[in-house]
Amino acid sequence: PAELWTGKQLISTLLHHLHPGARRLHTSSPTKTAAGAWRAHTPELVDEEEGVVLVRDGELLTGVLDKAAFGASEFGLVHAVHELLGGEPTGELLSQLGRLLTGYQQMHGHTCGIADLLLSPESDGARAKILGAADGVGNRAAARFVGVSEEASAAELRAALSQKLSVGEGRAEAAGGLDAAMKTALMPLTTEVGAECLPKGQVVPFPRNSFALMTSTGAKGSGVNFSQIAVMLGQQELEGRRVPVAPAGNTAPCFAPFDLSARAGGYITDRFLTGVRPPEFYFHCMAGREGLVDTAVKTSRSGYLQRCLIKHLEPLVVAYDHTVRSVVDGSVLQFVCGEDGLDPTKVSYLKQPDFFALNAEVLLSKWRPRRLSAAVRPRLCAEAARKRHAARMATPAEERPLLLEQATPSKCLGNTSAAIISLHRPRASFHCTGDAVQVP
Repeated sequence: PAELWTGKQLISTLLHHLHPGARRLHTSSPTKTAAGAWRAHTPELVDEEEGVVLVRDGELLTGVLDKAAFGASEFGLVHAVHELLGGEPTGELLSQLGRLLTGYQQMHGHTCGIADLLLSPESDGARAKILGAADGVGNRAAARFVGVSEEASAAELRAALSQKLSVGEGRAEAAGGLDAAMKTALMPLTTEVGAECLPKGQVVPFPRNSFALMTSTGAKGSGVNFSQIAVMLGQQELEGRRVPVAPAGNTAPCFAPFDLSARAGGYITDRFLTGVRPPEFYFHCMAGREGLVDTAVKTSRSGYLQRCLIKHLEPLVVAYDHTVRSVVDGSVLQFVCGEDGLDPTKVSYLKQPDFFALNAEVLLSKWRPRRLSAAVRPRLCAEAARKRHAARMATPAEERPLLLEQATPSKCLGNTSAAIISLHRPRASFHCTGDAVQVP
């Protein structure tokens, strides 16, 4: 049998060749992929075993590298490497990961099909049973809201609701209260059907399910997208409210006035996989249009706000004394940058002292504090220099060691150095000419 590599060994080898300090790298961070997602594939896995990216001495021991490891997230692998080794090794790490993963994709590829979206017959039956009770839940919630018995007939409920929603001044408040009551009653139903179908109800389990692989690791899409395709679209909302009611009392012409069913209020139990009925499709388009308009309006406002901030903050600089000043008139805006003097890019790890304790060797090899002692303690170093100079002056001239600066070309080349002649040491005297320096 051929000797093969695991994915963790590949990442570990990449880390070892990244930087000398990476061989002593220690870090741990949670993954975006839920630890329980692996149970269908590997039931013997201990809980949370693959839910944490654990690196010890530069070896990747547990966890899967997903969006939380080298995405735009805190405390991931890339964040830890940048904190410990600096920006240049971090750039090399991202480049190497890009080449490695691109090569893997070229050899193996990634695709998904209809089989990745199908639910097992058992889960499909459970889904239909749960969603079949949605209209009953809506009627009971409406009955409690208008204050009639839950066993009242549909006609009695509609009459009571019509009377409550017809009051002029309190109509908006009553409509908002009904929306809140209906959404609160239907929320457990949505949660239950989602937990029943995903992820345990899939025909193709994770990680062989390519669609679940994309949404779980953060590569593309989300759990909401997967749920809308395979389970249901759920409650449609416009400006935080359910689908608005027309003056006639219905949400669409195909529904009766003051229809209390969850479907009439925009609760869609259909899914994209098996198709959406026309009224539900219309409600979904209404919510989609609101999202597009909201995005278009916010873009201009947020862009102008950003421009205002940039233009107002342009003249501000951080001076060498750590004060924030204006280049226009030199006025001081802050005596310490940010009022605390902390670098915002490095503040997050200050709340994790264990991280620095584990990586003490890496930090010592990076900063070399002994070499910085001259800058950190200038007074002590100056005092030590004065003591050495005093000890040298106390020594007779004949016994002093010859300093290299006394024979530098700038002092002795082309003539005889007065400093060397004054030493009166024939064995160490120099005869300097224009061509060479001779030692007898």
